[in-house]
Amino acid sequence: MNSCLYQGVLRHRRLQPKAHHFVYRLFMAWLDLDELDRLPEAGIRRNRLAAAAWYDADYPLGAPLKAQVLNRLESLTGCRPAGRVMLLTQLRYFGFHFNPVNFYYCYDEADTLRWVLAEVRNTPWNERHYYAVDGQQARPLEKAFHVSPFNPMDMVYH
Repeated sequence: MNSCLYQGVLRHRRLQPKAHHFVYRLFMAWLDLDELDRLPEAGIRRNRLAAAAWYDADYPLGAPLKAQVLNRLESLTGCRPAGRVMLLTQLRYFGFHFNPVNFYYCYDEADTLRWVLAEVRNTPWNERHYYAVDGQQARPLEKAFHVSPFNPMDMVYH
C-alpha cells in the first residue's frame, strides 16, 4: 500500500497589518487515489463515523475521484499525466473535519511529478478554487480567490 500518514510542523507568519505567527505539529493523510477502496485495511472508515474516516462528500470533484482530478487538471493546463495521483489531505477525525486545502500530486508514467492541483477553500464562504502548480518549473500564480481578510486580492503566490 502506498498510502500513509505524514507528520510535520506547520508554520505561519504575518507581518502586516498586525504581526502574528504560530507553529504547531500536525499529521496529514497521503493517499493513493487508486487505493481508496483499501482504506479500511488501514483502519479508515468510508462514509461512516469513526476515529478516522473518509467521506466522499468532502471531495466534491466527484467519483471516480482520480479521473475527476485529472479532468480538472486537463481543463486548467491542457495536460493529463498518465501515472498515479496522490492526495495530501486531512481526514475526518471523530466526525470533525477542518481541511482548508487539498493537494493532488499528479505523476507521469515514469513516476515523475508533473503537476500539483491545489484545491483551496475559504471556510467562511464555503467556496473552492483550484490552482494548477507545475511540478517541473517554478512559476508564480496570481491570487484568484479570497481566503483571508488580511490579504488583498492583488497578490501573487510563489
